[in-house]
Amino acid sequence: MSFFWNWFESRSDRKEAKNFGNVIRPLILSDDDTNTTPVISILPPPELHLLMGPVNKMYTELENVWPESELWLIACNVKKEVYHSGKFAGYESRKLLMYVDRLEALSLPISCEKFITAFKSFNEVVSSCFGQDLKDNFWRTINTFSRDYMKLKINVTPKVLAVFLSRW
Repeated sequence: MSFFWNWFESRSDRKEAKNFGNVIRPLILSDDDTNTTPVISILPPPELHLLMGPVNKMYTELENVWPESELWLIACNVKKEVYHSGKFAGYESRKLLMYVDRLEALSLPISCEKFITAFKSFNEVVSSCFGQDLKDNFWRTINTFSRDYMKLKINVTPKVLAVFLSRW
């Protein structure tokens, strides 16, 4: 029996919650769910965060190795949002992914070409996994993006990791 039901059945008031693990609401997940199913399958993270996180991380790292990266933003008519702590919001993140060809058209150093590959493969992930319909190739797109991202040799943030793990 859970802490909640113990507290509920004792008819205690809220002040007594400390004696019942401070649980005064029923669990969202049953014990069966938590023992057999990954939480990410029951409560997936919002797609918007999984879009913005990798795009912002990859762009920041691209900016570190290629200071002229702002040329890509100008070509796409995209700006970092002040209210997002100087990061790209959802629409801007999606726009950058749709216009990777404009980045490719710029004269990037050879060392930055791996970013083009990673942005392209992440765009494939977004196209195959995000939205109402899950495409048949979503496993392959996530695996490809995982491989391409790791070639960047940059930190794997929690949001990027969530994308990687969504293939399981």
